[in-house]
Amino acid sequence: MLTPRMRDVLVFIIKCQTDTGLAPTLEEMANVAGLKSRSGMVAVLSNLESNGWIRREKHRPRAITVLKSVPNVPLPVFPTRQPRRTLTRLPLARVRPFRLSAA
Repeated sequence: MLTPRMRDVLVFIIKCQTDTGLAPTLEEMANVAGLKSRSGMVAVLSNLESNGWIRREKHRPRAITVLKSVPNVPLPVFPTRQPRRTLTRLPLARVRPFRLSAA
């Protein structure tokens, strides 16, 4: 079940990921949820994760993946990386060797 606080945090995560490409920090999410401590925010994120709404990676504080869509809120769409272009080799200019003067 998604509580109003959990929904607000989930919508905020989706909005931040859509706008900046990164998940918000714990402090930013706590401000949105009206919490004063980071531990309370960790509890909300743990509940979201245990209910299957998000997935978090261990030891990576902003690595949050949204798994389910909230009604009337589209999931973030990240641009795909373009394949790297191969560089053509350019001829190197002739360089004079460096000599120390005997002064």
